[in-house]
Amino acid sequence: MKYFLLISFFLLVGCIEHPIVPISNTLEIALDRKYAQYVCKLNKAYSHDSTALVDFLKINYLYDAAGYDHGYVLFQLLKHCGDNEFVSTLDKLSQNQLSVVSQYFEVGLDSNFREVISNYPMSAKKMGLKNK
Repeated sequence: MKYFLLISFFLLVGCIEHPIVPISNTLEIALDRKYAQYVCKLNKAYSHDSTALVDFLKINYLYDAAGYDHGYVLFQLLKHCGDNEFVSTLDKLSQNQLSVVSQYFEVGLDSNFREVISNYPMSAKKMGLKNK
C-alpha cells in the first residue's frame, strides 16, 4: 500500500509539472486550483486516452483570455489526435457540450481557422465551423 501511494504521488507530480502542450501563464492563473486536474486530463488526452479526451472537452469554466488559450490547446489536441479520433470523441458530447467546445475553438483558432476547415473537415463540420 505504501508503494502504491508513493508511485501515485510521483505520477501526479509528474503530471502537474509538465503539460505536454504548452499552457500560457494566463490560462495557468485562471485555472488556479484546477491546474493539476487540467494538466493531468490534457496529458492523458494527448496520449490517446479517449475517456480523458471526453473529460477534457467537457471543460466549460474558462472565460476571456483563458478561454482563448484553452481553445488553442484544443486545436493542438485536434492536430495531434487527428480528425477521425477527434470527431468520434465529439460524437460522445451532448449538444450543449459540443456548442461550448465549438465556442472555445472559434476564439482560440485565430489565424488557424482555415487550417481546421481544410485539414480537419469532419471535426469542423461537427462543431459547425464555417469559413469566415
